[in-house]
Amino acid sequence: MRFIQFYIPLWLVLIFNIYSYRKVMKFMKQYVSTHLEVRFIQRLKYYPLVLLLCWSFGTVNRIYNIFGEENKVLSFLHYTMGGL
Repeated sequence: MRFIQFYIPLWLVLIFNIYSYRKVMKFMKQYVSTHLEVRFIQRLKYYPLVLLLCWSFGTVNRIYNIFGEENKVLSFLHYTMGGL
């Protein structure tokens, strides 16, 4: 139940965020002129990657738990990275 209520919407929102960031980056690339602006646009791609990194361990851990097993390493990564 937790998987349906939390993780599926989480990944749908993450996919939407990646799509939105790509559209914004494409749009902004047309109007940049300075090196600082180009650097800002290049850094935009890291925000969805941080979310992907933080929540991928939790998702894998929950999938692993569905099958009735517990992995201490996955649980540790889930609890430490999930709060970021």
